[in-house]
Amino acid sequence: MSRYFSYTLICLALILGAAPLVNAQQHSGHDHEGHDHTHGGQDAAAVEHAKLDDPYYLKTDPVTGETLPELGKQVRVTHEGRKLRFANEANHAAFLEAPAKFITALDPQMVADQLEHYPTQTCVVSNEPLGDEPVDFVYRNRLVRFCCKGCRGDFLKNPDAYLKKLNEAVAAKQVENYPLKTCPVSKLELGSMGEPVNVVIANRLVRLCCAGCEGQLIDDPVGFLSVLDAERRPSGDDEHDGHRHNHQ
Repeated sequence: MSRYFSYTLICLALILGAAPLVNAQQHSGHDHEGHDHTHGGQDAAAVEHAKLDDPYYLKTDPVTGETLPELGKQVRVTHEGRKLRFANEANHAAFLEAPAKFITALDPQMVADQLEHYPTQTCVVSNEPLGDEPVDFVYRNRLVRFCCKGCRGDFLKNPDAYLKKLNEAVAAKQVENYPLKTCPVSKLELGSMGEPVNVVIANRLVRLCCAGCEGQLIDDPVGFLSVLDAERRPSGDDEHDGHRHNHQ
């Protein structure tokens, strides 16, 4: 009996230990075809998971500034944990010769684009006001704002936790005035497949009908974010309307 009891405990421990792994596998990568389409009981402002590596979502090549070609012709790479896309292999090779140069030019574009969507005026690390001179930092294609340089170092010690906090702030602020009634991927009405799945890309809340649509969203963020941005109005502020479509 003792041996049977011990064996039972071991099996139970293995099952419980595997659960987080299964969940993590379901929310990683781009293959979501096998996902269950039921999402009951989820808070409307909750986010499925924090992304450590937002997809590259700009329309243009980081090296030449030319418009990226169709998806199948893009060169997709991960550079130091950051997703990037190039128009061709020659541009990728040019980037590798001086990556810091091109990243330095790329970051301000992402800061300018994401500022209007940033959800809070407090530091994601310290919870202190950002003040008049916040520190803007692009972490794997995501703008994160700090009250001081010291908080940037603290962020890098545990980025997953702080990105989750930032995602929740984005969802909480944007869900009420979310402009779409349908999933931008499937075109199905939100809620028709259960509780909508919330994903945050480039500090924008994107609501999907189900987890199965997330792979297509990540694969073509430019197209789907363009649909969303065309309908979005910055809450209480119209001064950015003139460049709402600018992903340069």
